[in-house]
Amino acid sequence: MATAFDNAEGMPAQGARSPMSVLLVTEHRFALHSSGSLWSTTGFSAEPWRLALASFDCLMVAGRVERVDQVPVRAVRVDLRADEIVHVPMFHSPQQLVRVVRPVRAVLRAALARVDAVVLQAPGTLANVIFAALRGRRIPYAVCVVGDPRDVFRTVGQPVLRPVLRAWFTRGLRRQCGQATVAVYVTQATLQRRYPPGGATLTTACSNVDLPDDAFADPGEPRSVPPYRLVTVGSLDQRYKGVHVLLRALATLP
Repeated sequence: MATAFDNAEGMPAQGARSPMSVLLVTEHRFALHSSGSLWSTTGFSAEPWRLALASFDCLMVAGRVERVDQVPVRAVRVDLRADEIVHVPMFHSPQQLVRVVRPVRAVLRAALARVDAVVLQAPGTLANVIFAALRGRRIPYAVCVVGDPRDVFRTVGQPVLRPVLRAWFTRGLRRQCGQATVAVYVTQATLQRRYPPGGATLTTACSNVDLPDDAFADPGEPRSVPPYRLVTVGSLDQRYKGVHVLLRALATLP
């Protein structure tokens, strides 16, 4: 990903180059404690991104930030300095975004003036907002497509807003993929068909799942188990993960 950025028009060539910075625009949410410590309420980790974007000298992260006096339950400490996080005003719904959209745009535009390249985690509200500013600047960007808004907004949000949100996010994702310098998909073909990259876009597919060593358990001693065992892993807070479909499908297997 970073190598493609280095070769983009207007970017310094490899070798003798000036320091370069990249802005990661994410849907993760952060809590800034009154002590100055930064916490993620959505499990964000900067280390995988630092490894993936190692060709850059500085990683900046744009996400929604809320100031708190008490660390939220189950929040994780984020290893970012204060100057590495772009403090986007917090909002939790489309209605709240309407009230803070001007300061959100101002913060993201100011961040663009400080970086050499951008990575959009998409689909995402912040990705849609900053994309309008990106189109008028000569800044190369990558888009990491981690989901399909057509599926998400079948169940998420207020029913009256779902058609509007589905149209806004799908249109935005198609444009982002079609104009990106690099497009990374978490599927081999499905998302690529629905949101095709541009003719000159460097495209690849890879999983965005980060499993550290402590995520794996010792299998222990061999024991008698059924001949087949199926494991599904995913958040269960929204129905679009399709676990109810999986359970119905399991009933047909015998």
